[in-house]
This record gives sequence, structure tokens and C-alpha cells, in this order.
Amino acid sequence: MASKKAGEATEFSTVSETTATRTVVVSHPNGLCMRGASAICQFADVFEAKIDLIKDGQRASATEALEILLLAAECGSQVMLEATGPDAEEAVEALAKLFADNFGLKV
Repeated sequence: MASKKAGEATEFSTVSETTATRTVVVSHPNGLCMRGASAICQFADVFEAKIDLIKDGQRASATEALEILLLAAECGSQVMLEATGPDAEEAVEALAKLFADNFGLKV
């Protein structure tokens, strides 16, 4: 194993990850309920990106239904979607559509 001499450059590999954010509004009359949280978890599992929901400074993993419920996001609440990873933009876009569609639930 060769040792480095003083002043010799060291190679570093950097992996830049994409971060995407988007603010959405909870429009379902029941707010962000268990069925909505479950739908979010199912969508989030499809993506490689780490996805969080943020409301009033409180952060919840998009793969954890209980954390999502603890955000207590009522109808009209603003929630920020934040994804970091190779498919972050796609993940945020898909979840934003899910919110717009009231989580696929009847209204």
C-alpha cells in the first residue's frame, strides 16, 4: 500500500443529490387522515428519494403513517414536500398530484 507524500492531492468522489421542494394545500374535508397518510406512504415507497412532509416546522417521513398523522394537517393546511435523491423531482410532483386529488379519496 503506497503512502501519500506531503502536498500530494487526494481524490474525492462527490455524489450530488438533487433536492426538490413544493408547498401543497390539504384540500380534503377531513384533512390529512389515516387513509390519506396510507396513500402517501404507498406513493413514497415507489421512489428512491427520501421524502419528508413539513408543517409548521414539524417534519414527518413520507414512509411513516403515524408521523404523517402527527402533523395534524387539517383542511386548508399548507404542507411542504421535500425530497432528496435521484428521483426527487418526480417524487415531489407525484405527491403534489396525490394531494390535489385528495389522496384518491371520495369527497
